Amino acid sequence: MFAAIIVAAVMATAWFFIKSGFSRVKLDMPYLEFEGDNSAARYASGTREIMKKGYEQYIKKGLPFSMFNHVNYSHPLVILPTKYLDELRQAPQSKLSFPIYLEKLTIVNDIGGPKMTDESIHVIKMELSRNLNWTPVITFQFMLKLFSRITSRVFVGPELCENDAWLGVILGYTNSAFRATHGVRAKYHPSMRWLAKYIDKDVKDVYKFRQMARNLLRPVLEARIADAKAESEGEPASYADAVRWLYDAYRSKSKTMSLDTLAQDEFVIAVASIHSTAATAVSILYDLLDHPDSLAEIQDEIRQVSGQYGEWTRKSLGQLRILDSFMKESQRMHTLQQVTMQRLAVTPYTFKDGLHIPSGTQVSIPNELLGLDPELHENADIFDAKRFLRVTQEGEINRFQFGAVCDNLLSWGSGHHACPGRFLAQEVMKLMFIQLLTNYQVQYPAGVKSRPADILRHHQIMPALAVPLAFKEI
Repeated sequence: MFAAIIVAAVMATAWFFIKSGFSRVKLDMPYLEFEGDNSAARYASGTREIMKKGYEQYIKKGLPFSMFNHVNYSHPLVILPTKYLDELRQAPQSKLSFPIYLEKLTIVNDIGGPKMTDESIHVIKMELSRNLNWTPVITFQFMLKLFSRITSRVFVGPELCENDAWLGVILGYTNSAFRATHGVRAKYHPSMRWLAKYIDKDVKDVYKFRQMARNLLRPVLEARIADAKAESEGEPASYADAVRWLYDAYRSKSKTMSLDTLAQDEFVIAVASIHSTAATAVSILYDLLDHPDSLAEIQDEIRQVSGQYGEWTRKSLGQLRILDSFMKESQRMHTLQQVTMQRLAVTPYTFKDGLHIPSGTQVSIPNELLGLDPELHENADIFDAKRFLRVTQEGEINRFQFGAVCDNLLSWGSGHHACPGRFLAQEVMKLMFIQLLTNYQVQYPAGVKSRPADILRHHQIMPALAVPLAFKEI
């Protein structure tokens, strides 16, 4: 058995070095690539160059184009103009599937939930109040801990939301899963990926964290099963969290939810929500440091709304319109994805205008470049903190909130699969900024004067995650 694994590993390694030479499916549309060095490695950091070229030459003229697809080397990625938005939204999942696209990419969806003020205060105090002097903090790691604790009340209920072992499992799993996703895709041909669970450390860690999660979730699931039984007998429900919602969802379809299924579902929720929310919060914080006048206005707004309402509820959070506009402008200029509305053709598909894509083809809509298009946004290259405040003051309050979806700002997606956790993200980030901006001074470390450059990897865009910001309690 071991010898067979070694032989297979050698074959997988050989594939790794020759894979860039594989042929690709031909599509009836332009295919854009680099001149000169057109290796897969170049696309990891240079995808934006191809996207800009395609956006100007084709997308703005209402035409699609295709390009290298790092998820499936043999099927180019199709980039569609926004005229196809309605068809993508309305296409049945049996033909253009978002869930199957996620399965191929190993990125997953999230859910919404209520505010969690107490948890945000607790984590910020625990992490930042240990020293009254300037304290360097790796902000992304801090945000991960913060949002893990806040969202755990929604995801696993009161039993585990403050359990350090559970939080360790969630953070450990998400880190291992991200590393394993990139590593396995890069090192193994699809036919060889069964090897990974035997020889890849990150994949082994994923299995380890799954077992740990099952052990921790066992009494939680038992309590929700008992709660559902009591409710069916006329008693009021005692729990309103993702464990109970998932149990009810499986039961409504006459399916059994095992501990492993529950653990996997919880990981799906955590991977999708915690990392993206933490990265977005770090990105917004960088922009706040770069715009001190806006920071002062937001602090004044927080004090005024707090004085008027006395407590933070969804209604009072909704009155933080300067903060909301700032967050949305930050997201416009520093989104986390170059493309959005990703779908995978389960069968050959023909759009209404005759555009045909074969089965197995992934399609997307531009995201980053829509937000930066001067034909869609006035002075698009300038950070305008009140851009969306002005729009909401003109009577479109809900359309341009941070968590709202609109056709020229697609960071949340659109249609049936628009991110359902966007309002949870909106609220927990506002609660975090309320506590942070009213109780702490924040500044860049010595030698850093402005926002560090974003990190690009294929179509993903992340703020610099390793920069230690300095915090000091006021």
